[in-house]
Order: sequence, then structure tokens, then C-alpha cells
Amino acid sequence: MTGTTREYIVAFRADNGNICPIRTPFTPTVVRDYAERDAENMRSPEDEAEVFVAYRDTPKWQPCPSEEGEE
Repeated sequence: MTGTTREYIVAFRADNGNICPIRTPFTPTVVRDYAERDAENMRSPEDEAEVFVAYRDTPKWQPCPSEEGEE
């Protein structure tokens, strides 16, 4: 594997502790500032949920091996 790509998205923490991405209307981005701006737009003083930016590192795309070498 030749590395990873870091993606950012607006998220909140569920009661069970899981981090839950907020995908509508937002999608993951590789630019943290864009996600920070989206998170700021989602925050509300009336809402008890903490909205923040979460990230994950995903493997970069790799070419598939040729069919000759597959079993």
C-alpha cells in the first residue's frame, strides 16, 4: 500500500460514544477548512449535540492485479 488520504466530515457523538458523520447535505472532503465551515453552519445554541469535524484515513486507490495472476 502506498499511503492514505485523510477525509474530513461534520459529525456528532451518539449516546453510545460512536462518532456519527452528518452526510446530508455534507460529504467528506480532503480540505479541513471546508469541513470546519460546514460544522460552524450546523452548530446551534439550542441544540445539545456537540457538532465537530471528524476525520478518517482511507487507503489510496490501487490498481487491481491482472486477471492472469488472480485465482
